[in-house]
Order: sequence, then C-alpha cells, then structure tokens
Amino acid sequence: MWSVWSEPVYLYLGQSLALVQAARQPTVVLRPSATLPLERVLQQVGEHLPRASRLHVSLSGALCPAFDVALPQGVRRWHERQAIAQHWVADSLGLATGELLCELDARAAGLGAALPTATLAALQQWAKAQGHRIGALQPLWAQATQCAAAAQAGVRGVLVQEPDAVTVLAEPGNGTVQTLSLPGAPNATAVATRLAQWQVSMGLTSDRFIRLGFDAKTQTIMGDGPQAWRPHWYKL
Repeated sequence: MWSVWSEPVYLYLGQSLALVQAARQPTVVLRPSATLPLERVLQQVGEHLPRASRLHVSLSGALCPAFDVALPQGVRRWHERQAIAQHWVADSLGLATGELLCELDARAAGLGAALPTATLAALQQWAKAQGHRIGALQPLWAQATQCAAAAQAGVRGVLVQEPDAVTVLAEPGNGTVQTLSLPGAPNATAVATRLAQWQVSMGLTSDRFIRLGFDAKTQTIMGDGPQAWRPHWYKL
C-alpha cells in the first residue's frame, strides 16, 4: 500500500477549471461549466487519476475564499477564536453556521479561509468511494503567500488572479491581515477600481503589492513564484 501512495497526485479545483498532475505525466486540463455540480466535476477528474491516489488538493478563491475578522483582544483560546470567526463569516455570507467551515491562520491574526461544508463533504465522500486519500487541502491563494516573491522586503500585499476569482491580502502595518475577495471571472477595469479604493483605505501604494496570475496555460517558470503548480503562475 505504501508503494502505491508513494507519490502524490496534485489536483486543482475551480468553478470553471480543474487540473490533474500525476508524477511524470502531462497535466490534464478540464474546463467544466461553472454551473456543473462539484460531484459531476469530480467524476470527470476521477477518470484521469491513478488507482488509490494520495491527493494534494488546491482550491480556487471562489471555492475557498479568504476572510479577515477582528477578534476581541481578550479571547485567547483557539476554539473560541474559531467560533467567533465561524459565526462572523457565516453571517456575512448569509449562511447558517453549520454550512461553513472556517479555518484561522495561526501565523496571521484574523486571517482565515472559508469552505462550505457541502464542498468538503463532497470531496471526502468521492475520495473514499474511489479509494483515494486526501493528504493535503489548501486554498491556492494561501500557497501564493508562501512564495519567495511575497517574502521580499517592502512587500505588504499579494494579489492572486484565477479564472474564477481575484483574492487580495495585505498587511497595513497594524499586525493584522486584511482581505479582498472578488468571485467571478476577473474584469480588469472593475478589479483595478476596487483594488485602488482598497489600497487608499489602507494607505498602501501599488508598489507594495505583488500581482500573480494563475491559469491552465503553462508559463515561463518564476524563480521566486509559488512552488505549487509552478508552470502555471505568471506575474501580472
């Protein structure tokens, strides 16, 4: 069994794009309709997976958006902080608390990722039924924030543009991270306007941001770009 699961298979899931990368195999590109249920998308993905795969799953910003929440200073226990974030994000999205899973980042105050419980359940049920195992599950924007380009001196924000969402994260200098999530196919003019307004509200100039694009088309590999899905990143 260990030999079967020795090398992971990488899977990217978005609302209109899915990528499958198995060891030493060309990347499989799937472009399902944005309205196709996740269960149907996973059926298509399964046709391109080796038997009993160990999956490293990257989720798009539309499926797993970033959020920021102001946590009361007196709240120290981790489960209490998680509960506050859960209620705040669910309320802001018009969902019941049990319909959303929120995970706070232990390294950045108030930053977290929101994932509908239905999405997680669909992934887990599909993987189990097909004999696969989910070894890692993370939003793509979180992987982008860990790259060398984001760690450069003076960089205070990261913009990640995917086919179904734009995610922006910034540190305005008060020890917190603020986020801007724009779901849907990016519109250059609308994104530029919202980003400019957002930057002004935080007092950050555009030269403090790095802008990264992600797409199915392979690009020239960025030396300082994200490690996950390296050939698919480019600078905007």
